Amino acid sequence: MRTLSPFLGASLLLVSLACGDSVTTALRPSESPSAAKPIANPTATEFISNDPAYNLRGDGGYLESSGDSRYLPGECGISSAFYSQPGGSGDVTMTIGANGKCVRHVRFTYAAINADGSTTSEGSIVTSSFLNVRKLQVAATSTTPASYIPIGGDAQRTFAFDDGGLKCGTGGTQAIGFAPTLSDGTLTGADLVNVHRDAADTWTVTTTPDEIDTITGQTIHHDKAYCKGNGKLYHIPLRFTIKSSVPLTP
Repeated sequence: MRTLSPFLGASLLLVSLACGDSVTTALRPSESPSAAKPIANPTATEFISNDPAYNLRGDGGYLESSGDSRYLPGECGISSAFYSQPGGSGDVTMTIGANGKCVRHVRFTYAAINADGSTTSEGSIVTSSFLNVRKLQVAATSTTPASYIPIGGDAQRTFAFDDGGLKCGTGGTQAIGFAPTLSDGTLTGADLVNVHRDAADTWTVTTTPDEIDTITGQTIHHDKAYCKGNGKLYHIPLRFTIKSSVPLTP
C-alpha cells in the first residue's frame, strides 16, 4: 500500500484546516451590513371623539372611558403606521374600513362655509377613511435636523382624510385637507390643525374654535378644510388623540 510522507501529510492537513477556516468565518448574506433589516416603524392607536359638537367623529364603537372610539391596529381591520424612523416622512397614517370580520368607520358631517361665514348643511355620512397627520415627528438624519413637538408643547400640522370618494376624493389624495397649500401648489384657504404633545407617546389633535366678528357679527372659521372634489371649504371641528406603540424621543 502506498503511504504519504510525513511532510506531504502535514501539508495536506494545513490546507484542509485553512479551507475549513475560510468557510466558517465567511459572512452569510443576511449578516452583511448591506443586508441589515431597517428598524420597523411604530404603529399608532387613535381615539376619535364621538361628541356631536364635532363634524368628524368616531363610529360610536369600541368606547373608551373618555367616550372616544378606539381605533387599534389589528382590531377589526384597522391598520396604521408612524413613519418616525430616520429617512421617514414623520407622518401618522391610519386606514379605517378595511375588509375583515368586522369593519370600522368614521362619521362625517358636511357643513359648507358660505361667503358670509354661515354654513349650509349637505348631510352626513358613515364611511371608511384614510387619515394622515403629516410630519408629526421627523427623525434627524446625517444631513437634516429632527422636527418634533416637545412634551407639553403645541404646534400646527397638516391633516388630511377622505370621504370614500363621495364628494371630495379617495384615500391618499389629500381629499379633505387641513392644508393651506396642496402638494400641486393649489392655494386652498384652509386652516391647519393644532397638535398638543401630551407625553412621549401621545399627541392630541384639535381645531381652533371659531369666533364671532364683533363688528359684523359674522362667524370667523378657524376649522376650514378644503374639499378637493368640489373646491369648497367645510366647517370641520374635530378632536382625536394619537398614541404611538412606543415612546419617541426627543
